[in-house]
Amino acid sequence: KLQGEQADQTRLLAATIQETYGKDFKETLTTAKVLVNEFKVDYQTALEIIDQGLLEGGQRNEEYFDSLREYATFFKQAGFSVTEFKNIINSGYDLSIYQDKLPDAIKEFSIAVQEQTPAAREALENAFGTSFTDSLLKGIETGTLSVKDALQQVAEESQKQNISIQQQAQLTADLFKGAGEDAGGALKIFEAVTNAYKEQNRALTPLEENLKRVRD
Repeated sequence: KLQGEQADQTRLLAATIQETYGKDFKETLTTAKVLVNEFKVDYQTALEIIDQGLLEGGQRNEEYFDSLREYATFFKQAGFSVTEFKNIINSGYDLSIYQDKLPDAIKEFSIAVQEQTPAAREALENAFGTSFTDSLLKGIETGTLSVKDALQQVAEESQKQNISIQQQAQLTADLFKGAGEDAGGALKIFEAVTNAYKEQNRALTPLEENLKRVRD
């Protein structure tokens, strides 16, 4: 339903992605439409996010477009921005967490802390203590803490506490479920999340700079 200059710019950006990375024109636009609808951004922003993710390594990830389409609704509801969402997908791939294991594990974490299952509470208390756990779950319950913020707090606390192998295993099993095990365990998920936040300000590698020049 785009017209005039908006339509021209959208077509140009999608065609550029096709020429630079070899990605299907229609699939690019379909993925952009999902980001537009879920994150309430315009098509130019959505396509620039897709392009940036491809530039930063997503072009090697066969699941990149699938993950953006399938998990956009969940990540928006969990409090992530569209840029943070893209970074999570790329960060997981960089750590060899293939297919959709990382976003699926984060989805399981969301369910566990929102439903506040006894197993989730026990795993958190065992690793981080009652005070931290009560504060975290209370924030989720009252809506003052998003799933994104909760995950970031747990990841930061895990670094401070230097949790044991047993505690790691319990967090994996009771917060991230089978998807967490497939993703490599709680610590690897925390590493991916931490790297995703750092990714927002990192400089392009020489290879990425060359690819950017080709794209431009």
